This record gives sequence, C-alpha cells and structure tokens, in this order.
Amino acid sequence: MVDENNHSVQNAAVTLNEISNGKSVHRFTDNHGSVNLKNFTYPVYIQIHHLGYFDLNDTLHDATTKSILQLKSNAVNLKTISVTGSYAPSVADKSVYKVDVITREQIDHQAANNLENLLSQQVNMRIERDQSLGSSLLLQGMSGSNIKFLVDGVPVIGRKYGFIDLSQLNLNNIDHIEIVKGSMSVLYGTDAAGGVINLITKNNEKDKLNGGISTYYENIGQYNADMYAGWKFKKTDVRISGGRNFFDGWSKVDTNARSFDWKPKEQYVGNVKLSQHFNRLRLTLQSDYMHDKVIDKSEVRGLPYDAYGLDEYNITTRFNNQLYAELPINSNLNMNFTGAYSFYEARKNKYVKDLVDLSQELSSNPTDHDTTRFYTAFARYVFNRAKTEGIFNYELGLELNNERGTGKRIDDGKIHAIGDYSVFASIEYKPVKALTIRPGVRYAYNTSYKAPVIPSLHILYDISRQITWRASYGRGFRAPGLKELYLSFHDSNHNIDGNQALNAETSHYMETSAVWKFLKEKYLIRVEPSVFYNVVRDKIALAEKGSSSDNYFTYLNVEKFISNGAELQAHFTMKNFHFNAGYNYTGVYNTFYGTTGTTDFAWSPSINASLDYTYPKTNTTLAIFTKFNGKQPVYLIQSDNSLQRYINDDYTLVEINISQRFYKERLIVQGGVMNLLDVTNVKTYSTATAHSSNSTDALVGMGRSLFLKLQLHF
Repeated sequence: MVDENNHSVQNAAVTLNEISNGKSVHRFTDNHGSVNLKNFTYPVYIQIHHLGYFDLNDTLHDATTKSILQLKSNAVNLKTISVTGSYAPSVADKSVYKVDVITREQIDHQAANNLENLLSQQVNMRIERDQSLGSSLLLQGMSGSNIKFLVDGVPVIGRKYGFIDLSQLNLNNIDHIEIVKGSMSVLYGTDAAGGVINLITKNNEKDKLNGGISTYYENIGQYNADMYAGWKFKKTDVRISGGRNFFDGWSKVDTNARSFDWKPKEQYVGNVKLSQHFNRLRLTLQSDYMHDKVIDKSEVRGLPYDAYGLDEYNITTRFNNQLYAELPINSNLNMNFTGAYSFYEARKNKYVKDLVDLSQELSSNPTDHDTTRFYTAFARYVFNRAKTEGIFNYELGLELNNERGTGKRIDDGKIHAIGDYSVFASIEYKPVKALTIRPGVRYAYNTSYKAPVIPSLHILYDISRQITWRASYGRGFRAPGLKELYLSFHDSNHNIDGNQALNAETSHYMETSAVWKFLKEKYLIRVEPSVFYNVVRDKIALAEKGSSSDNYFTYLNVEKFISNGAELQAHFTMKNFHFNAGYNYTGVYNTFYGTTGTTDFAWSPSINASLDYTYPKTNTTLAIFTKFNGKQPVYLIQSDNSLQRYINDDYTLVEINISQRFYKERLIVQGGVMNLLDVTNVKTYSTATAHSSNSTDALVGMGRSLFLKLQLHF
C-alpha cells in the first residue's frame, strides 16, 4: 500500500474476504506498507481503511504477482502512526496514551535543525537556554531531569547538568517524533515521570539506490550541510547519513569583541542503519555519532605589553550502537529485543592563545581542564499479544540498564555506577469494542535506592465515532543521577558538590483528556482538551547552602512539588490548508525543607499557533509559526531561608517561511524569516536552582534573521 507520493502506508486496516466461501480476515499493513496475501482462495475482495485517506475496495484474482494499491488522500492526510507505548504500531488515535506526533512534514515546514528549535514552538513546553551548558525543557511544569528522551526506544544518556542538551539532538535523520506527556514510568522506568519524547529515525523506503543533499544558511552565522544515501536489495535495507553544522557566534551588539553572547559551535553527526529480513525475523543494526564543540573566547588580556586570550573549548562526543530484533510469532503474538551500548564524553579544555602569532597552548592550571565520561549498557525484551479484535491483550517486558560515570567532577575521578533492573507487565482489556482498560505495573531493583512497585492505569473510551475520552494515572520514581550524588565542581565560577544523602523522587500523575473529530470529505476539525495533575515528593533541586557570600551550592530534596493545569489544542485541515493552535495554563507549587513562609501556585500561560498552505498549481507552501510564552512567576529561597516571589518576563517568537518544490519534489528551495519580532533578551530569575535573588537578562533569541535552505533528492 502506498500513498500518492509512493510512500509506504503503515497500519492501514485491511479486510480480506474470500468470495467463494465468505471467509473474512482482518490485518494491518506492516512498516513497508505490505500485507501477506498468501494462503487465500482467490478471488479475494479487499477493503482498505486508513484515517485521512479514502477507503479503497478492490478484487484480487490471484497471488502470482505483487499487487501495489494506492490510497488517495481525502484532503486530510493524517499519517499519525505511533509506536511509543503501543503493543504494536498503530494509529495514534487508537493508543490508550495521548500521543502527540510531529511529522517529518511539520519539521520541514518549520525548517528546524535540532530538537531545541522544534520544541520551542510546541504547546505546554518551555525552553531554558544556557549559552555554555545548552538548552533544557520544561514539560507541563516538569523539568528535564524527569523527561526521558529516546531514539528508536533507546534512552539518550549524558545528563551532565541534570538535563539533555536539546541543541545536540539533530533532526536531519529523524522521520517523526512522538511525545507522551505525563508519567510513563511503568513502560520506561526512571527519568520518565514527566513524560517521554521518542525520536524515530528514517528507514530506507525505496526499492533502488537513492540519496540527497541539503544545505542551510542563516545570516546570523549558521552554515549547515548534510547528505544521505539509501539502498535496498531484496531483503536488505541500508541507509547512511551525515552532516556538519557550523555557527560562528552572535552578539546583540556588534563590538568586534572576541567573546559572543551566543558561543561559536561546530557539530558533526553521522548515522548508519542496516536492516535485514530473515523470513519473519527482522534485524536492525544502527550506529549514531555526534561530535559537538562550543568555543568560549575571552576578551583580549595583557594589554598594552602583551595580547592573549583564555579560550575555553567544551567538546561533547556521543556514540550509540543499537541492535533491534523483531519476530512475529503469528498474527497476534510478537516479541522484540533492543540492545544498546552508549558512550558519552564531555571534555573541557582552556587554552592560552597568543593573539600576535595565533599560537596556543593548554593552560597550566589543572582546574581549567576536565573530562567526564558516561557508559551505558541497555537491554529491553518485550513479548506481547496484540489481537485486533481480541478482548484480552497483554505485554510482558524485561529491562536492564547499567550506567557508569567517571571524571574529575564526579568524586575526583572515581568510577561510580548505578544499575536499574526491571520487569514490567500490562493487560489490555476490552469488555466492549469501544472501551479499552490497561492496568500496568513495574518492579525495579535499583543498586543504590529501594524502588517502589510502580502501578499505572489507562482508559480509552470511544464515546462515538467523533468523540474519544482518555483517563490516566501513573506513579513515578526517579533515583538521583551520578552527577547529583557525586558532583565535585569547583573553579572560579562554580562551587558545587553532590549529595550522597539524597532521597529518591516519587510522584503521582493524573490526566484526563478528550478528542472531538469532525471529518468530512473536504475538511477536518479536531479539538483536544485535557487537564493534568502531578505531585512529586523529595524532588531534587540545586540550592545554596550556608551564607550567600559563600556561593556554595549542593543538591537537596524539595519537600513537595506540584504542577497542574489545563491544555487545549485545536486543528483544522482543508485540502492544502492546515491550522493548529494550542493554549495551556500551568501552575507550579514548591515547598522546601527548612524554609519559612508559604507559597501559592505560580501560574503561567502559553499560546502557540501555526498554519501552512500549499498552492497546488505551483507546489508552493507558505508556513507561519508563533509561540507566546507568558509571564512566569517563580519562588526562590533567600539567604535567610525565606521564600520570595519573582516574575520572569513574557516573550513571543514568530517564524515565517516559503518553500518551493521543483521536478517532482526532487529539488526543494525554502527561505524565510526567523524570530520576526527580533526578541533577544528577557528579564528572568533563575529557575535552574532553588536559590537566587538577582535578575538576569536571559538570552532567548539571536534577533531577527533570514535563512535559505536547499534540498536535492535523487
């Protein structure tokens, strides 16, 4: 099964009826859009249904030739297939979880280069940026330490400062992104109490040699280039991709200084993906590589007798290797295995650079250098029953995760390790066709902390063909990371120690949501309201210890943390026009051990909207994206252990771009304006630490800029 662009249509519902005896069989197309047509008595009457396409009915008279059937879009092409949390790949609307899918088409329309760019326009998400440490995410008020990032189901490691740097997750090899908000600890374990973001990489879908190149230029100093090549031969699929992203630094005021507000950055990425089919068994071997270098240059020193600079290089290397095996036992039973070994290195070196002859040498101060390494071995085995018309389905799983870390800043170079070994199970019960009830449980053995039994309950009810209701409850657990336990970071700007007396975080999450769909031949209206409540005990935060003059920080447990709120998303699609809008109002509440005074909920709104229109005669697309981040109240600890309320400023980001397709979409030219409103700095109070009383002008944008992107596919 293919669409109008000859792309595979996955998980289309196929009904096969033998005309001679009336026998009927229900199946779904696989990842290649295929369905097995063997062992039938022909002729066979076939019916195909997929949301967003016209139904297709046809009669097949024999199985001697390969039949390729094409589905036509009914002006609403909703290829929202999801795998996150599902027993088998399925339409996201049928998942018991509320899954938001960002398609490749949406990524291209936004011209997003990395995950930071992309998520900055999403509802109920806030990006916090640090020009040296990178960018982190707040999701429904929960910080990045409680959000699990996956690539094809494998955890992304390297939470050196408690979060994954979103700017290091490149999108050139990503097919789509699946986002599940709220606790997913039963399925994905520690770090998933706030949600899961799963990046799904591209497969080679074409039956012959293919490839392409892409270049990107932005006049703030961004120069990107990447390429890919794919090859398919019989049962073997190969895809190779790689690229270089270069940014030469930017400052709000051009003073010809050596230092920049936004630091120069160079990044290399590469991916190799090999899939092999052995009858029913499918094996996929994948390797990812990323090398990221950020240069922090100092101002000229030593004048008038000398001229030198103290330049700091922060280099991050990620190397991930993954093996995925999937074996369908029959049409209902399936098992799969994922094994991965991940390496992460963060290296800091400071150089003394002679600005006369441009030579440089390493600083003689040993505190100016550090190398931190993390190694993770990961294995996950899942066995499930996923019968489409079954009353009972189930899933059993085993997950093993062992992480080791070493470095000068981790207990003075000692090697420390944390193991997390879990079993999990869930049952899907359908007492009636419209109702799905899925309870689940996870039991984990953590080598450093006693983990509780983690339950969950998810309900999906199709009230009618237009209205779907969901309700979810999940308990969460997060053991402190190696950094929070053993960090030792002392230099001229930092005085931070870990805390081996930390308690593990425990949490409870509840959410209810609904989806209302009104689908006609020419348009679709979709409205999704939801409310959520999240409470965390012993949440870990960085707080000042001692007097403010000591500037000494350590990790402490927050007594209680609560985030709750409401979210509303709306979508309208008509032929070549799409409009999306979202609104959320999120409140956060903290109480801290040993402080005086009380806090109220700190409420903050955000609004996002996007539209795109494609003019079919010329194949030209106009896309507009806007995101309003409202004022954000925060409560911070003062030096006398009292609590004080502060307000972070609001700001709005707007992007506009136009893309033109030529030669059957083999050449795509795209250009536009980023940060149309020229936002650069906003007044904020630190939310990354529990203690702060001074406002700063946080950098949130690089000013208005123009970009041009060229893509060539062959």
